[in-house]
Parts: sequence; structure tokens; C-alpha cells
Amino acid sequence: MHCLALSQGFRFLTHVAETLIFAYFAAISVADSQGLFPRLENVGAFKNVSLVPTEATCGLPDRSTFCHSPAAAAGLEFCTQRLCIQDCPYRSSAPVYTALFSAGLGSCIAVDKHDLCPICQSNSTSFIFGNRKNCSSSPPSPRLAASFTLAVWLKPEREGVMCVIEKTADGQIVFKLTISEKETMFYYRTVNGLQPPIKVMTLGRILVKKWIHLSVQVHQTKISFFVNGLEEDNKAFDARTLSGSIIDFASGTTQIGQSLNGLEQFVGRMQDFRLYQVALTNREILEVFSGDLFRLHIQSHCRCPGSHPRVHPLGQRYCIPNDVEDTTTDRVLRLNTEAHPLSFVNDNDIGTSWVSQVFTNITQLHQGVTISIDLENGQYQVFYIIIQFLSPQPTAIRIQRKKEDSLDWEDWQFFARNCQTIGMENNGELENPDSVNCLQLSTFTPYSHGNVTFSVLTPGPNHRPGYNDFYNTPSLQEFVKATQIRLHFYGQYYTTETPVSLRHRYYAVNEITITGRCQCYGHADKCDTTSQPYRCLCSLESFTQGLHRNCELCKDYFFRHIGADPSAIDVCKPCDCDKVGTRKSGFLCDKIGGQCNCKRHVSGRQCNQCQTGFYNLRESDPDGCSPCNCSSSGTVDGDITCHQNSGQCKCKANVIGLRCDHCNFGFKFLRSFNADGCEPCLCNLHGSVNKLCNPLSGQCECKKEAKGLQCDTCREHFYGLDITSCKACDCDMAGSLSGTVCDAKTGQCVCKPSVGGRQCNECLEGYFYLQQNNSFLCLPCNCDKTGTVHGSLLCDKSTGQCPCKLGVTGLHCNQCAPHRYNLTSGNFQGCQMCECDSLGTLPGTICDPISGQCLCLPNRQGRRCNRCQPGFYISPGNAPGCLPCSCHVTGAVHHICDSLTGQCICQDSSIAGQSCDHCRDLYFGFDPQTGRCQHCNCHLSGALNETCHLVTGQCFCKRFVTGSKCDTCVPRASHLDENNPLGCSKTPSQQPPPRGQAQSSSAINLSWSPPDSPNAHWLTYSLFRDGSEIYTTGDQYPYNIQYFLDMDLSPYTSYSYYIETASVHGSTRSAPVTYRTKPGVPEGNLNLSYILPISSDSVTLAWNAPSNRSGPIEKYILSCAPSGGNQPCAPYEGHESSATIGNLVPFTKYRFSVQACTSGGCLHSSPLTVITAQAPPRRLGPPEVRKIGSTELHMEWSPPMEPNGIIIRYELYMKRMKSDGEITSAESRVFQSSGWLSAHPFEESANENALKPPQTATTITALEPYTQYAFRVLAVNMAGSVSSAWASERTGESVPAFMTPPSVSPLSPHSLNVSWEKPAENVARGEVVGYKINMVSEQSPQQSLPTVLSQVYIANSQELSYVVKELKPYRIYNFTISLCNSIGCVTSASGTGQTLAAAPTQLRPPVVEGINSTTIHVRWLPPEELNGPSPVYQLERRESSLPAPMAMMMKGIRFTGNGYYKFPSSTHPVNTDFTGKCFNCLLKRH
Repeated sequence: MHCLALSQGFRFLTHVAETLIFAYFAAISVADSQGLFPRLENVGAFKNVSLVPTEATCGLPDRSTFCHSPAAAAGLEFCTQRLCIQDCPYRSSAPVYTALFSAGLGSCIAVDKHDLCPICQSNSTSFIFGNRKNCSSSPPSPRLAASFTLAVWLKPEREGVMCVIEKTADGQIVFKLTISEKETMFYYRTVNGLQPPIKVMTLGRILVKKWIHLSVQVHQTKISFFVNGLEEDNKAFDARTLSGSIIDFASGTTQIGQSLNGLEQFVGRMQDFRLYQVALTNREILEVFSGDLFRLHIQSHCRCPGSHPRVHPLGQRYCIPNDVEDTTTDRVLRLNTEAHPLSFVNDNDIGTSWVSQVFTNITQLHQGVTISIDLENGQYQVFYIIIQFLSPQPTAIRIQRKKEDSLDWEDWQFFARNCQTIGMENNGELENPDSVNCLQLSTFTPYSHGNVTFSVLTPGPNHRPGYNDFYNTPSLQEFVKATQIRLHFYGQYYTTETPVSLRHRYYAVNEITITGRCQCYGHADKCDTTSQPYRCLCSLESFTQGLHRNCELCKDYFFRHIGADPSAIDVCKPCDCDKVGTRKSGFLCDKIGGQCNCKRHVSGRQCNQCQTGFYNLRESDPDGCSPCNCSSSGTVDGDITCHQNSGQCKCKANVIGLRCDHCNFGFKFLRSFNADGCEPCLCNLHGSVNKLCNPLSGQCECKKEAKGLQCDTCREHFYGLDITSCKACDCDMAGSLSGTVCDAKTGQCVCKPSVGGRQCNECLEGYFYLQQNNSFLCLPCNCDKTGTVHGSLLCDKSTGQCPCKLGVTGLHCNQCAPHRYNLTSGNFQGCQMCECDSLGTLPGTICDPISGQCLCLPNRQGRRCNRCQPGFYISPGNAPGCLPCSCHVTGAVHHICDSLTGQCICQDSSIAGQSCDHCRDLYFGFDPQTGRCQHCNCHLSGALNETCHLVTGQCFCKRFVTGSKCDTCVPRASHLDENNPLGCSKTPSQQPPPRGQAQSSSAINLSWSPPDSPNAHWLTYSLFRDGSEIYTTGDQYPYNIQYFLDMDLSPYTSYSYYIETASVHGSTRSAPVTYRTKPGVPEGNLNLSYILPISSDSVTLAWNAPSNRSGPIEKYILSCAPSGGNQPCAPYEGHESSATIGNLVPFTKYRFSVQACTSGGCLHSSPLTVITAQAPPRRLGPPEVRKIGSTELHMEWSPPMEPNGIIIRYELYMKRMKSDGEITSAESRVFQSSGWLSAHPFEESANENALKPPQTATTITALEPYTQYAFRVLAVNMAGSVSSAWASERTGESVPAFMTPPSVSPLSPHSLNVSWEKPAENVARGEVVGYKINMVSEQSPQQSLPTVLSQVYIANSQELSYVVKELKPYRIYNFTISLCNSIGCVTSASGTGQTLAAAPTQLRPPVVEGINSTTIHVRWLPPEELNGPSPVYQLERRESSLPAPMAMMMKGIRFTGNGYYKFPSSTHPVNTDFTGKCFNCLLKRH
């Protein structure tokens, strides 16, 4: 069983918060927690936090002041001014860099747009260095600063040492960087000449044919190497120390890819080679490698200085060098020391605080602020929200939550000084587990450092229903879930009163702690809250996993029942799939429901049973089961299902058989309409041999005494067909009348007088049987009803014995049995037992049968002899007879004792004992003459109790008491006291010295234990400091440890303490001990000044050392904050009295202050203001290009994010591009605007403010339609310029320009193929939506004018040809193509094609005219459709035929060749389905 556990990370909580949390454990411990649960932790720490209004934080947009929150009411009337500066002390954005591949590329270096670095954009370029002599790049050679960074993507193509970059001056190496598959080497020169190279082993990190990112970070004498970003804990791959700073010259030569001596040629690819003239921080190097700046919770935009480039892994506010351990004290602040950002409310550090803006009026204060915390990585169970204020508390707080990000906000809890002001009841009742009430805040709250705690389960005085049964209250489990939390602050205690300083009106929060845990459904005791989303580490025993990492699903081979509670301990059940019934013998099942993958005819969750209508589950059967084949006539309701294993169908009541296809035994006639299937045989159970009958005739098999179809009738001389079949009459000849027979149905024979029974073989009631020779007689009973049970007159028919009462005997029950007496008619119990006492009766005797008197032993008396005579008592131990009493002559009243116990009656109250012969308690010294004893008379103050020794009378004394009556103190003791467990008191001894612990600079916490030997029941303690008594207290037995807080002490001072302990008898003193208070706040003045010159990115400051009377100075903290909401600069923290703050923002006003700190507090200096110099602008975003029409584009852009000075001009450049991104024209300037744009207008003169900012929008006209253009903006200030990235946009569509004529080619006499080319983009002027194929005309070669036709087909944008069918042969066709986009269409010139020729058609017969007997004139017309060129005519002649149309056709008829015969219609008879005719033709040639 695992209950909620408290995270050890809550070390910053106050004692009150800890007490509340442990009180919560006491409340929830009685709940029946089932399963495993992660420990409680601050789930809101370092999560995204937001504020409404967004600018409601102090120091935004400019530095501001507020009054320090006092500890008492008097402090509200005065103002101890504090600064709020949110600016970064160092850089707040990425520095500019020089692209080393932008110029100086050698002709041997090839450009590659395909093999690019992993994160590079697709339109970027890599550069190929071949294995050729003098193949290198020689960019311009800038002079290196004291700090710089090199970053490049490399893909080496061969092994060996290769030069990445080298700079020389006057033939001497300034620096050189080489790589190989084993090591990376850096050569450098200092003022002392060329130094031994730095060698870093990179075996396994730099691989051939693999892209790697290499960065070298140099800051003065520190150098760090980075391979593919950062190592664990954001460390460098390796960090070293140079022997001195690198010396560089203004002139010199830089070469990339080869040493200047032509050796160490780099073979492979390089890309994105950058030179930064500053030392990048580790986060910035990761940004160069991955494209993303690693986010920090606290002012993520603030960068570390180059001297300390790594963010401290244990505290985001600090930066440390690369070559130190995490526990180093060499650290600087990344933030301004006077910064109070919103992220401080949940940074898990109570030493930081968020401060709001100072509210200028009461209305703003009543409107308040809203803080929202997004738990970001999942839904948590939240149990506590603790708000720790630095300022006075709000008068009302509203807490809301989102249970899921997609849901609306829900009210969770209200707090108010008076809940009625928000329409609620003070401390209202909670009717349901998820009810919401308002808790009344105290009338008097702390003036600072107050807490407000929301206990979700036990809010205030009214505990939430189900709080002590949390795990069995589903609605309460839902009530604690949250993904986002929002806190609204309204109003404020004290600050609206007079005469309070108005600058006390602000909210300040040290920490908002959200105590909760991951929702793991009771299946994990650990949770990874750093992942997105968080991941529960599900226990192996739960067999759970999670699609959403919450252990809400079961693992493979396990499942959860539908509707089951996911938090149940054993929610995941094994699939237990039956491999016999699953496909491919699989064991996986559905995660919800557990359905296994069954074969075709198998069912059941585990696939362990056959489907309806199937049986015999077998592994060898591919379908799993065989069909039942049940007979529907014999099954219940025609059911076709059968038993899963045997195949037995569900037969009707009277049907049997595996398939229910025949009647059961004892039934007949199987019919489907019979509800029972078959009719019963109805054989008589007693007359038939069995219940079976012929299933067809119904004849039963009868016993020999029975007859009939159903064997239900007896044969003659038998009667009573029953279970024993038909029975013979068997009348008794002696008891029955001769010549009679029994009744045919009952079998009753006719009996003689006083004889009865069916067979006349027994006597009637009141008579008994007496055998006589071969006959018998029935005689009367004659019972005495006084001695029979219930006065019965009936006797046993065989013996004549009457039924006697208890204790009565005799054949007729007329006398008592031995040891019994008193037989009377009124005694319903019969004769009574004598019950003679065996210890008082003569052995072997019986009592009188009439009176019941027993015969007694001597000294015994009574009917049962069970009492002793006077002066005697019954012997103990079951001995017979009586014993005489032994009463003492003087101690007892007389000699007669109790007859049962033998106890005598004593004459005096001091006497006790059975014989009255010894003393009672509290008495001693029995006197046999008087029969009396003396009283002990022990002293109650000195005796342990009132008893004493029975003979001597000595009392039992306390430890320090003596005397026979315990009434005297022992030597060296005094003050006999009834309340003292020791009786008397002595002087205490061995008093331990006090234990002490310094609590603060003015207080020491002391405690002490009682003396090892207190020797008294009451002690008085006196505490002495430096010999003077400062505290007195008393204590009594049992003694406790004493506590005292000594306050109002001096800081860092030692004090001596001892304890004097006294009793009523004397006193003792402990040994002295010495304790020292903690250091306090330093005393004196702290003056801060700056050292000239001041650059654009750094300032050097110095200060004096204050007095150390309050303790040793442990550190100085130099704080830096820019104005105007710029990025905060990194502070300095250390022991030196001067520091250089770098990575500052140019042209920015900074405010510096220094603190001298002991462990007890810090002394603050007055602030010092410094303005940095101007620098070229940076971070100019690309222009936003918007399409206006087909020839116009509109551009807008914003000023640089880091103007670093006054912007005086913008220039807009344009270039034309193809759709694939290829540039088709050189860039040209198309717009320029001038003006005056300052980031600090309030600091400038009136004339400067009168100038307008340069224009940031323009429209470019006269562009080509549907053409891609790219634009960039150049921003210029007084110190330099910066260019934006390119932004591109395409102009709008226009009507296409033209369309080329189609190409027409023949395919057949009836089809032509019409094809066309896809137009270029500048011709189509838009997305092509389709093509229209138009047949302009059709013309034959013989026609002079064409026939005009119309559109024949519409093609989509992907089609570039179309086959026109159903044309006429040998025709000329003209086609045009219409090109269409979304704006309109344009039609091409016509393209011509001719179909192929075909055979002529529609040729009429020739006209024949006889001229004479041997001559015929033949003429004809040309075909109506020539379908080709002019035809060639061929005239054919053949012999005429001899028809015989009127002749009847019969077998044997003859007719000449080329003739024909027409068969008459009668040849094929009508009205017949089929008729066949056979024709035989004989051809004969003559």
C-alpha cells in the first residue's frame, strides 16, 4: 500500500506550509489507498506562467520603484524605496556573424543543392572541396576579437588530417583548426609566439561521409569545443585553457579547406561557415546547431556572458564557465539583481519574488490581476496550492482550474475577507465532494510574508465530503484534476487606508506552490515529469502501459474489462487466448474488452468456444469448429446449436440422439409441431416391465400379473396394481370367514369378530394376539390408565404390554419402578425419582415407594439425606458424611458454622479466616486471649500504602522515608510530602548544560534536559547568560525538556550560558557553554562608480568594501538592469570589488547597483546609470508581401527587433524567380525611404522628435502577371546596417497571353490525334484549369469551301492530347486549342490534319443497253462517297443464270450451273416448334 508522499524538493516551504501538508496526510491516511502512486511534488514549478494585464509587472516597459513591504503597520506610513529593473545585464539576442562562404570561393569548389546539412533549408547550398591541389576558399580576413566563435557544418569524404580554416600574417600562423577521424587540433599564437596546439580526441564523433557540426568557442584564454551541439547538462565536448590570449593582426590571409602551404587538403563538403566576433553561449551554440534556442523558465531571452557561457544546471539565474564543476562558486547572475519577473512566482525558490506594477488608483487595485499557470505536460492530481506573499495579501482571491485544456475554466475555491461581498456565505457548507465555497480570510493578516493555502480535500473548517475516503470517491478524484490553474487577486489589506504611502499598493509573491502528482491510475510510484507529456513509470506488477503515458492501458497480452475502473489494482487481466481457437495461434487480444482474434467458426473472448451451430474446437481445423447439423424437428425451438465439445444438439424433452433425430426411450412419433418432440408411451409403471414401448405402435411390455396396451389392469385373483405390481389376495384362513374372497380393488378379506387387518391376520385395537396350536386368539388388554401414557387402554398386540408412564412398570402399568415413588392419577409424569444424596445415604438402600424417604448416614438429615445436622458441615472434596465446625473459641461468636462452607461468624471487624483465627488487612498481631488485632496506622505521606507486616506491623516506606510508620525522612533529605513519589526531597545533581542553536543574527534557540538525578518531584530552573539570570521556570515529575528563545542579541557575537536547578532541599549548576549568533546585515556606505571608456556591449564598475562588524563579507552582487523592457543583463557575484559586465545591448540605458552580503543579509548601494554606445542594427525580419493584382505587390515590414541606435533609412531590394526557386534576374533596389526612428524618443531633443520615421510600406507596380518575386529590406542606422531574409510572393493571375497551334496527325480513316504543348508560366499567366479542343472546319479534297463545325472536347490541365473519332475518311479538318485559367481563355491558331483514305461507298449498278446481238453499251455513275483519290473502275461480266421458279423441287431434279431455285413456302410447315429438312446436292460437271 502506498500513500501520498511528500517530495524532498519542497525544502523552501515555510513551517506553516509543512504543517498543513502533514495535516493533510493525517486526513488522508485513513483512506483505503489502493495501488501505487507517485510522490507529491511541486507540479507547477518552472511551468509556463502568464499575467493579465500583460504589462502589470514592475519594471515594464521601463524601470520603476516601489516601497519595501514592512513587517509592522507603522512601516506603511513610510517608504523604503526599492528598484525594479527587468532588463538583461548581458546580451538579449543572438549576435551577428560573418558568413565565411559569402566571398572568396575558389573555382575548384563546386556548389551542391542536394546533399545538405540535416537542418539546412532546401534552398540552401553546400560546397564541395575536391581532392585537387590549391582547392580552397579565401574569404576576407577580419581581425579577431579577444572573444570569438567559429561554427561550421562538415562532411569529410576521406580519412586523415584536413585543415578546416587557417589564418596567417607575415607567413606566421595566427590560428588554425584541423580535424581527423581521431582528433581535432587548434593552433594559435600569443604575444609569446606560436604555442603548442590544443589536441582534443574526437574518435567516434567525427566520421567519414557523415555530416557533423563543429563549434569552437574562445573567450580570452578559455577555449571550448562542441560537436553536434551540447553534451549532457549542456556542457561542451571539451574545455581547455590557452597559455595566453590569441594575438591577431589587421592584415593577414584566411584560407578555408587547405593550409596556406598547400597541405592538409580538406576533401568533402562544408556548409554555413560562420565567424562570430563574440564568444557564443552554450545555448546559442545549440541554437546554431538545431535552429532552436533552448528555453529557460526565467527570462529565457537573457544570455550568459562569454566568460560564463553555461547556464548553471542547479539554478537558471546563474551562469558558470565550461571548465568547472556544478558546485563551483564561480558564477554570475544572468538576470538583473533588481529583476522581479513573473516567472519568479513558480521558480521553486522562495528567495525570489514577482512584483506587480504599483496601482495608481483604487479602481485598478480592486480590478486586480490574474496569474495563470499552465501545467503543460499533462493532467495532474492537485492537492494543495500555497501562495506565499511578500506584500500585504489581497482581500479576495478566486482560484479556477481547467480539468482539460479543451474545457472551460471552472471555479475551484474562493477566499475573501468578507465572502458576502462576492455573493457567497462565509465558510459555507460543502454539500458534495465537488462543491465550491468561500473561505473567510482573517481580519488581521501579516503585513508581509503571509500565506494563503488552498487544501483541495480539506478547505478550511469544513472538510470536503469523502476527504477521508478519497480512493473510493470518484467525484472527489475528478475534483482534484487540473491541467491549468488561474488565480485572481482583488483588493489589498491595509494599503487603501490613510496615511499609507501609495507605492505600497502592489502585489508581490515569493512563490506559488502547486502540490500534486501525476495521474497514473494507481499503477506507478514514479513519474518522469520532465517529458512532454509526463510519463508514468508503470510498475511491472500492474501490466500497464499508456498511449498517453498514464498507465491507462494494459500491456500486450493483457486487457481491461469494458467499464472497469482503470485505477483498480488488478485491472489488467491476462488475455489467456486459446491458441486452438485463434488465428495463427496468436495470444494478443484487444486492450479494452480482451477479445482475441478468433478463427472463422470460433467465438468467445478467449476464442475458446465454437460459434452458434458449430462444435469440436480443434487446432488442426482452419475454421476452428465443425457444423452441428442438428435436426430442427427434434431440437428446442428448431435450435441448430449444439454442445461445444460433444456436438450434442439441444433436444426437445422427449428427443435423443447427437443430432436430436429420434425419440427418447419411452416416447414415440417424432414431430416438429410437438413441443416435446415425441409423445410419451404412458406405460403403467407398476404393470409394465419398463417404461419403453414400441415407438410405432405404443405397446408396452407387461408383467405377468398385468395386461392392457399400457399394462394398467390386473389379471384375475389379483388386486391393487401399484409399485409392487398386482398382488395375490392371501386371506388368513384362521382369521377370515371361510368361503369369502378379498375385495378386487383393496384386497380386503372378510374377518372373524375381534380380528382385523386386510388379510384377517391381526387383532383389533384393545386386544392382543395369543397363538394357540395352528390358530390364534385375540384377548383384551386390561391396562391401568393411572399408569399408562395419556390414560391409554391399548396394549401391544403381540405381547399385551400396556404403554407405561416414566418410572411405572408391570404388564398393566400398575406399580412404580425401584428408586421411584408416588404413583397417582394426578401425576402426569408417572413415578418421581427419589434423588437420594449418595454421600449421605446408606449404600445399597432404596427409598420408600410411597413417601420417597431415603435411609440417611449418621449426622445427615432430610428426605434425600442431603443436609448436615447443626455443628457440622459438608465435607469438601465429595467425601461422605459431615465434618464438625472448627470455630475459634474467642475469635468466633459460637461453635456453629455455615453447613455448606464451614465459615464461622467472627466477633470483631479486625478478625478474618474461616475459623476467625487471624488478622484482616490493615491490621496485625492476633491475640488468642481476646480474639482481636491492632491497626497498622501507616503515615500516608511517607508510606507506599496503608498495609503493614502481619506480625511486626512495619509499614512499607517511600524511597527517602524511614520509621516503622514511615513518618521520618532519611538523612540528607527533608520536606516529607504526600504528593512526592520519593516521600522526601534531596538536592538535585548532574544537571546537563543547555543546548543551543543560532536562529538568526539576534536570536539563539536554547533547550535543556532535567538533571540525571532530580531527587525531588518539583524543580526550579534558572537560565544565566554571561553570568546574569535571564529566565526562570519550574517543572514537576515526570520532567520535560525545557525551551527558551533568547532574542535581541548582537549579530555575530558569542554568549555563555549555564542552568541552575533547585529543589526545596537545595540547588546545583550545569557546566557553562558558549554559542554565537549568525552574521547580520553589513554596516556603513557602499559607493559604486564606472570606469571609462564605455563600449557598446560592456561596462567596467568598481566599489569600496564596507565594515565587517556584522560578520565577514561573503560575496558582492553587482546588479544590472536595462530600461525600456530590454533583455536583462547578467549580474556579477563574487569576492572582487570590481567587475566587467559584458554582452550588453547597444544604445541602451542601464542601471547598476551593488550589494555587499553576509549570510545574514546585504547592504545596497545607490543606483548608477550608464548608456552604451550605438552599434549596427540586428534581427530585421523579412517584409510581409501581399498580393494586390496581377501586376502589383504590396510590402510592409517592421523595424529591427534590435535597432541598436537610430534608424535613418530603409532600402527595398527585389529579384525575379522561377517556380523552382531559381533566380532569373539580379537583385535591384526598387524603393528607399529616409527618416528618424529612435528606440528611446523620450531621451531625444524636440528637433529629433519632429522627424518622421522612415516609411515601412510600399507598393511595387508594373510587374509580370503570375510571376514569383523575392524581396528583402535593408535597415540603416548611424553605426551600420542589417539585411532581412528574403520573402517571396507571386503576382495575381491574368488572361493567358497566347496558345500555340495544335499538331494534328492521322490515326485511321475515321480518327485524328490532336496534341499540344504545355504553355510556360509566363504564357499561361495562372494555373491552367483546362483546354478546349475546337473542330473549326471539315473539307474534302473535292470541296472548295469548308464546313464550319464547333467544340468537340474539354481536356483537363494534365491532358496534352486527344483522339477525335467518328470522322469521315480522307477529309481535311482544322482544329484550334483554347487555353483557360481561372481568369479567362485564349484560342490558338488552327492546326490542320487529314484522315486516311478508305474504300469508296454507295456505288450504283451500271446501266446496260443492248446495241446489237453481240454488243452491249455499259455506263455508270461515280460513287457518292469517294473516300479517297479518284478511283480506278473494274468492269466484270459473268454468265447468266437459268432460273426455274415454278418447278417443284424433288429428289433427282436437275438444273444448270449458275442457276438458282426458289423453294415454295410450304417447304417449311407452319405452326411447328422445329422442323428439319435435309438437302442433298449432287454437282455434276458436263
